[in-house]
Amino acid sequence: MDSFSALREEIYEHFNLYIYLILPTIVISLYFTATKLLEINLFNLELVDKHTLEISSILFGTLFTILGLYVTLPDNQSRKLMKHYGYDKIISRTLVIGILSSLLLIVLSITNLDSIQRLYLLLIAITETFILIYYFYNVTLFVMSDPGE
Repeated sequence: MDSFSALREEIYEHFNLYIYLILPTIVISLYFTATKLLEINLFNLELVDKHTLEISSILFGTLFTILGLYVTLPDNQSRKLMKHYGYDKIISRTLVIGILSSLLLIVLSITNLDSIQRLYLLLIAITETFILIYYFYNVTLFVMSDPGE
């Protein structure tokens, strides 16, 4: 039973370390499984095509706002622990993937190219934004609660 608990804990840690890759993959897989097997179209492609530029611009702005807030967090003992345990890498990699996917989505929306690729990028950008909001909120609570500084 103890080895199962250790294995579960190790899987959980790896999931958290690579959540910026795993969760978008799961979301895209679930979306396309639902559309193929259940014949359910969760996104109206015409509506997505029509408003992709606005949605991607909002996501891009949100991600850049979080980047600005993240850079200004105080450098205290809690922040050092956060760096030690890898939360800095999770947040920075999620930021990079989110910003790049939303920027590429903006470019594809302006040039009006392939709507399937835009759908992939939209799902990735939305997922990365939600991951980042969750992690940044928790990290901010942790860093700002440090009574040492």
